[in-house]
Amino acid sequence: MKQEIFKVNYESYTMTMYNDIMPIDFPHPTNSYWKKEIEDEILERFDEVSSPKTKRKPAPLFLENYTSHVEQDYIEHYGNPLCRVLKSYVMVVVDRDGDKVSMKLYNGLRERKVGNSWFKNSRNVTFITVNTKTGDVYTGYLKNYQKKKKFTKKICKNFFGDEPINSFMLGIRDCVWSYIHNHNEVILESVSKFIYEVDGRSDSNELTYEKRLFKFYLDKKGIKYPNNFHLYSSKLIGPKIRKLLKKNDYRLVDTFMEYNNLNGKKLKQALHTCSRLNIDLYKKTKKLFGDDWINQDEDFISNTLNCEYGIGDRSIPNEFIDLVSKDELRKVFHTFKKVFFENLMDSYTFIDHINLYTDLKMYGETDLKWTTTDVEGPAFRNEHLDWTDKLSFYKLGNYERIYPIYTYEVLEKPILNYYPVVLNSSVNYNEESSVQSNCVKSYIGKPSSLIISIRKDSRDSNERATIEYQLSKVGDKVKYRRIQSLGKYNGKLPETWLYYILKMDSRMSNYVNHKNFETVKITKKCSNGIELHSDSYWDEDGLIKWTHKTIDGPHTIQYQWL
Repeated sequence: MKQEIFKVNYESYTMTMYNDIMPIDFPHPTNSYWKKEIEDEILERFDEVSSPKTKRKPAPLFLENYTSHVEQDYIEHYGNPLCRVLKSYVMVVVDRDGDKVSMKLYNGLRERKVGNSWFKNSRNVTFITVNTKTGDVYTGYLKNYQKKKKFTKKICKNFFGDEPINSFMLGIRDCVWSYIHNHNEVILESVSKFIYEVDGRSDSNELTYEKRLFKFYLDKKGIKYPNNFHLYSSKLIGPKIRKLLKKNDYRLVDTFMEYNNLNGKKLKQALHTCSRLNIDLYKKTKKLFGDDWINQDEDFISNTLNCEYGIGDRSIPNEFIDLVSKDELRKVFHTFKKVFFENLMDSYTFIDHINLYTDLKMYGETDLKWTTTDVEGPAFRNEHLDWTDKLSFYKLGNYERIYPIYTYEVLEKPILNYYPVVLNSSVNYNEESSVQSNCVKSYIGKPSSLIISIRKDSRDSNERATIEYQLSKVGDKVKYRRIQSLGKYNGKLPETWLYYILKMDSRMSNYVNHKNFETVKITKKCSNGIELHSDSYWDEDGLIKWTHKTIDGPHTIQYQWL
């Protein structure tokens, strides 16, 4: 028998009355002295053109008289064709039906526009249902379920990766806040009663609702878990995991290690106590330094797992391991800890340093040495700039990146007194590198990289931020990602720059979604007078590549990545 545990219901009503007459001398809708809301109403009516299959006349024009939010007015004028009527509702319900406990969020509307005889209906429900006997958790939604065939639905079983409780709480907030001021109380009361009905525990105040739900699932399934069990909520996905759980006697950490091809006693200990699961960084670190090095430091593995930063798309070439000496690798090891554990330098600068080293060694610089770990002092910075200059020598020539005109129209509009500049030639890449004391001048030949320099007060100002975006393609969609945004000496920018950087992110979204988007082209004037030209294309991995494969150097270097 179904038992209702909690229920709240909110409704709102809107009735808009329109005039039944239209002045014969009604002015053209584009006249500026008419109020904007009336102008928009008229333009909307004029824009209602017929579909390709069914031709019909434009809808008649109506001028608004007044609006009411009283339920009685909605009822009274429900069938009046001179009125627009709208009823919207939200309902939050927690109930139990046998072994099943559910939390549901209903929302919808019923609307008839002025001059219409028909209503538009929408009914939606989002839900979380827990089988308290088996521990299974079902999440999903039904949209427009008033339609028998054209509704949409989604149902997931035991998927905790998208944090179902937190997502549900956000859904309640988005639907309820416009009805009442104390919407947070509704959220907390409904969710707390739901979770209590699931696990029946009042002694779990130290756990969030999300953790309590996942813990209930683990307990019911008989899975043995550590105190940091919540880190694995997004890892228990797919039939392979279920088979490995059974194989490992339902031990969560052992299963996770086998699934990721990991081993080691110290790693297993760290996985029981870590606060993050940066497995990607751990794997690349293990391949770079080896087990002996990462196991010699008691806290190294835990610090690596707990690190919030990663190496990302700029991977370390396998060739680096073969080229670097043991003494140099020891310096790289200490530098790594200062970068990722102490956060003394940007991680992308560290990866750039490794790639500069590898490139120069591959070009024949056999005497090159990694000499310093002083990432805060001038020694490392000078070494970085020296390597950048050496690499520029091997890639000698004047480059010019050719972007479509709209690139500058979209991206270079001033933001108050800040001036974005799209770097597009060896001259301004080198100038940016000189002013900022960074290695950006070595990026001009990277086809997927787009560099923007934001300058304060004028386009020639030395007070600036250097931003790198990486372009990629997923399916038919062009995507962008801000790789780094740094100040002078690759230093972190003050918070005062955040607004302007986010503004550039927004413009980049418009840029990559532009209907005439084109990938970059490049020309290179070599020192011997030869002029090279290259277009670019999307490869099978969604990255931009030059059609002229050797335009970025005297020969092509192919790397395998960690």
